[in-house]
Amino acid sequence: MALSIGIIILLLMLFNKKESVVAVPPNFNEPIIMEAGNTANKEFKIQWAISIATLLGNVNKKNYQFVIDRIVSLVPPELNPSKAESSILSMLEENELRGVRQEFTLSDAAYSTAVDYVWIFGEKKTISIRSGATDATPWTFEIRIGARGGYPRILDIQQYAELVIPSKREREIAASMNENPNLVLEGSEIIRYEESKGEK
Repeated sequence: MALSIGIIILLLMLFNKKESVVAVPPNFNEPIIMEAGNTANKEFKIQWAISIATLLGNVNKKNYQFVIDRIVSLVPPELNPSKAESSILSMLEENELRGVRQEFTLSDAAYSTAVDYVWIFGEKKTISIRSGATDATPWTFEIRIGARGGYPRILDIQQYAELVIPSKREREIAASMNENPNLVLEGSEIIRYEESKGEK
Protein backbone atom coordinates (compact mmCIF):
# COMPACT_ATOMS: atom_id res chain seq x y z
CA MET A 1 0.00 0.00 0.00
CA ALA A 2 2.77 2.44 0.97
CA LEU A 3 4.65 1.55 -2.22
CA SER A 4 1.55 2.29 -4.34
CA ILE A 5 1.09 5.69 -2.68
CA GLY A 6 4.78 6.46 -3.19
CA ILE A 7 4.56 5.62 -6.90
CA ILE A 8 1.46 7.80 -7.31
CA ILE A 9 3.22 10.73 -5.60
CA LEU A 10 6.31 10.29 -7.81
CA LEU A 11 4.12 10.19 -10.94
CA LEU A 12 2.32 13.39 -9.88
CA MET A 13 5.65 15.08 -9.22
CA LEU A 14 6.96 13.95 -12.61
CA PHE A 15 3.92 15.28 -14.52
CA ASN A 16 3.96 18.63 -12.69
CA LYS A 17 7.68 19.26 -13.09
CA LYS A 18 8.71 22.18 -15.36
CA GLU A 19 11.06 21.07 -18.06
CA SER A 20 14.07 23.17 -19.10
CA VAL A 21 16.17 22.60 -22.16
CA VAL A 22 19.72 23.94 -22.03
CA ALA A 23 21.88 24.11 -25.16
CA VAL A 24 25.32 25.57 -25.78
CA PRO A 25 25.74 26.01 -29.55
CA PRO A 26 29.27 26.93 -30.70
CA ASN A 27 28.47 30.56 -31.59
CA PHE A 28 26.61 31.48 -28.40
CA ASN A 29 28.44 33.21 -25.54
CA GLU A 30 26.22 31.66 -22.88
CA PRO A 31 23.79 28.75 -22.78
CA ILE A 32 20.38 29.39 -24.27
CA ILE A 33 17.59 28.27 -21.98
CA MET A 34 14.01 27.49 -22.96
CA GLU A 35 11.57 27.01 -20.09
CA ALA A 36 8.22 25.27 -20.28
CA GLY A 37 5.58 27.95 -20.67
CA ASN A 38 7.21 29.53 -23.73
CA THR A 39 9.88 31.66 -22.10
CA ALA A 40 13.50 32.04 -23.16
CA ASN A 41 16.54 33.76 -21.70
CA LYS A 42 18.42 36.88 -22.80
CA GLU A 43 21.07 34.98 -24.80
CA PHE A 44 18.38 33.18 -26.84
CA LYS A 45 16.75 36.51 -27.71
CA ILE A 46 20.00 38.32 -28.53
CA GLN A 47 21.29 35.56 -30.80
CA TRP A 48 18.01 35.27 -32.70
CA ALA A 49 17.83 39.07 -33.05
CA ILE A 50 21.37 39.07 -34.49
CA SER A 51 20.36 36.42 -37.01
CA ILE A 52 17.18 38.28 -38.00
CA ALA A 53 18.95 41.66 -38.33
CA THR A 54 21.68 40.07 -40.45
CA LEU A 55 19.10 38.53 -42.79
CA LEU A 56 17.03 41.70 -43.14
CA GLY A 57 20.04 43.99 -43.43
CA ASN A 58 21.55 41.97 -46.27
CA VAL A 59 18.47 41.13 -48.33
CA ASN A 60 18.95 41.45 -52.09
CA LYS A 61 17.42 40.20 -55.33
CA LYS A 62 19.45 36.97 -55.20
CA ASN A 63 18.55 35.94 -51.64
CA TYR A 64 15.18 37.61 -51.00
CA GLN A 65 13.11 34.41 -51.15
CA PHE A 66 15.43 32.73 -48.64
CA VAL A 67 15.15 35.78 -46.33
CA ILE A 68 11.37 35.91 -46.69
CA ASP A 69 11.00 32.19 -45.97
CA ARG A 70 13.13 32.46 -42.81
CA ILE A 71 11.55 35.65 -41.46
CA VAL A 72 7.93 34.75 -42.26
CA SER A 73 8.34 31.34 -40.59
CA LEU A 74 9.17 33.15 -37.33
CA VAL A 75 6.13 35.47 -37.35
CA PRO A 76 3.17 34.08 -35.39
CA PRO A 77 -0.06 33.72 -37.40
CA GLU A 78 -1.92 36.30 -35.30
CA LEU A 79 0.62 38.96 -36.40
CA ASN A 80 -0.08 38.30 -40.10
CA PRO A 81 3.14 36.88 -41.62
CA SER A 82 2.08 38.07 -45.10
CA LYS A 83 2.58 41.67 -43.96
CA ALA A 84 6.17 40.82 -43.02
CA GLU A 85 6.67 39.43 -46.51
CA SER A 86 5.18 42.60 -48.04
CA SER A 87 7.52 44.78 -45.97
CA ILE A 88 10.58 42.87 -47.16
CA LEU A 89 9.44 43.02 -50.80
CA SER A 90 8.80 46.79 -50.47
CA MET A 91 12.30 47.32 -49.09
CA LEU A 92 13.76 45.29 -51.95
CA GLU A 93 11.67 47.15 -54.54
CA GLU A 94 12.81 50.50 -53.15
CA ASN A 95 16.45 49.45 -53.45
CA GLU A 96 15.85 48.27 -57.02
CA LEU A 97 14.24 51.61 -57.96
CA ARG A 98 17.18 53.48 -56.45
CA GLY A 99 19.63 51.19 -58.25
CA VAL A 100 21.38 50.12 -55.05
CA ARG A 101 22.03 47.01 -53.02
CA GLN A 102 22.40 47.00 -49.25
CA GLU A 103 24.83 45.47 -46.78
CA PHE A 104 24.52 45.49 -43.00
CA THR A 105 27.51 45.00 -40.72
CA LEU A 106 26.65 44.64 -37.06
CA SER A 107 28.86 46.02 -34.32
CA ASP A 108 27.03 45.52 -31.02
CA ALA A 109 23.88 44.29 -29.30
CA ALA A 110 21.98 45.30 -26.16
CA TYR A 111 19.02 43.78 -24.33
CA SER A 112 16.51 45.26 -21.89
CA THR A 113 14.86 42.95 -19.39
CA ALA A 114 12.46 45.78 -18.48
CA VAL A 115 10.79 45.93 -21.92
CA ASP A 116 12.08 42.63 -23.40
CA TYR A 117 13.61 44.23 -26.53
CA VAL A 118 16.95 43.67 -28.25
CA TRP A 119 18.86 46.41 -30.11
CA ILE A 120 21.29 45.40 -32.85
CA PHE A 121 23.65 48.21 -33.81
CA GLY A 122 25.73 48.49 -36.94
CA GLU A 123 26.25 50.20 -40.24
CA LYS A 124 24.07 49.88 -43.30
CA LYS A 125 25.75 50.52 -46.62
CA THR A 126 23.95 51.20 -49.85
CA ILE A 127 26.10 50.48 -52.88
CA SER A 128 25.24 51.82 -56.32
CA ILE A 129 24.86 48.93 -58.75
CA ARG A 130 25.97 51.16 -61.63
CA SER A 131 28.90 53.13 -60.19
CA GLY A 132 29.84 51.22 -57.04
CA ALA A 133 29.56 54.41 -54.96
CA THR A 134 28.89 53.64 -51.31
CA ASP A 135 26.85 55.49 -48.72
CA ALA A 136 27.17 54.31 -45.11
CA THR A 137 24.58 55.06 -42.40
CA PRO A 138 24.57 54.10 -38.71
CA TRP A 139 21.71 51.61 -38.26
CA THR A 140 19.70 50.06 -35.44
CA PHE A 141 17.34 47.11 -35.49
CA GLU A 142 14.96 47.09 -32.51
CA ILE A 143 13.55 43.58 -32.17
CA ARG A 144 11.23 41.83 -29.75
CA ILE A 145 11.63 38.05 -29.70
CA GLY A 146 9.24 35.65 -28.03
CA ALA A 147 9.21 31.88 -27.83
CA ARG A 148 6.49 29.36 -28.55
CA GLY A 149 6.83 25.60 -28.48
CA GLY A 150 10.62 25.82 -28.37
CA TYR A 151 10.84 28.07 -31.43
CA PRO A 152 11.62 31.80 -31.62
CA ARG A 153 8.82 34.15 -32.63
CA ILE A 154 9.25 37.67 -34.03
CA LEU A 155 6.86 39.97 -32.17
CA ASP A 156 8.12 43.35 -33.41
CA ILE A 157 10.86 44.85 -35.58
CA GLN A 158 11.61 48.55 -35.91
CA GLN A 159 14.56 49.96 -37.88
CA TYR A 160 16.25 53.32 -37.37
CA ALA A 161 18.76 55.13 -39.58
CA GLU A 162 20.82 56.00 -36.50
CA LEU A 163 22.30 54.39 -33.41
CA VAL A 164 19.56 54.74 -30.83
CA ILE A 165 20.21 55.06 -27.10
CA PRO A 166 18.75 51.93 -25.48
CA SER A 167 17.93 53.61 -22.14
CA LYS A 168 15.93 56.31 -23.95
CA ARG A 169 14.08 53.78 -26.12
CA GLU A 170 13.45 51.65 -23.03
CA ARG A 171 11.63 54.61 -21.40
CA GLU A 172 9.66 55.32 -24.60
CA ILE A 173 8.66 51.68 -25.02
CA ALA A 174 7.71 51.37 -21.33
CA ALA A 175 5.50 54.46 -21.65
CA SER A 176 3.85 52.95 -24.76
CA MET A 177 3.31 49.66 -22.94
CA ASN A 178 1.63 51.49 -20.07
CA GLU A 179 -0.76 53.11 -22.55
CA ASN A 180 -1.23 49.90 -24.56
CA PRO A 181 -0.30 46.64 -22.77
CA ASN A 182 -0.64 44.77 -26.10
CA LEU A 183 2.02 46.93 -27.77
CA VAL A 184 2.11 44.78 -30.91
CA LEU A 185 -1.46 44.53 -32.15
CA GLU A 186 -2.83 41.72 -34.26
CA GLY A 187 -2.45 42.51 -37.94
CA SER A 188 -0.16 45.51 -37.40
CA GLU A 189 2.98 45.98 -39.49
CA ILE A 190 5.55 43.63 -37.99
CA ILE A 191 8.55 45.22 -39.76
CA ARG A 192 8.66 49.00 -39.66
CA TYR A 193 11.20 51.61 -40.68
CA GLU A 194 11.77 55.10 -39.35
CA GLU A 195 14.31 57.47 -40.89
CA SER A 196 15.43 58.94 -37.57
CA LYS A 197 14.34 59.22 -33.98
CA GLY A 198 15.36 62.85 -34.06
CA GLU A 199 17.25 64.25 -31.12
CA LYS A 200 19.22 61.56 -29.32
